[in-house]
Amino acid sequence: MVLTGRIALSLPGRGDISVLVDQLGTGEIFGSWVCLDLAEHTVTAQCVEDSELLRIEASVLKRLTRI
Repeated sequence: MVLTGRIALSLPGRGDISVLVDQLGTGEIFGSWVCLDLAEHTVTAQCVEDSELLRIEASVLKRLTRI
């Protein structure tokens, strides 16, 4: 989760080029697809300004979101 700052998410492209797919700001979550047991995904997350992030273990997030 992005506590402060801005994060760019990119997919690898051809050669040395990457493709920007999203930018995230305060309060937004990324990387949560691991909790949904979907196929593996690869993106690069890079801070585009000074940022603070909160890391939550997938197993903990799964337990917290069970209804």
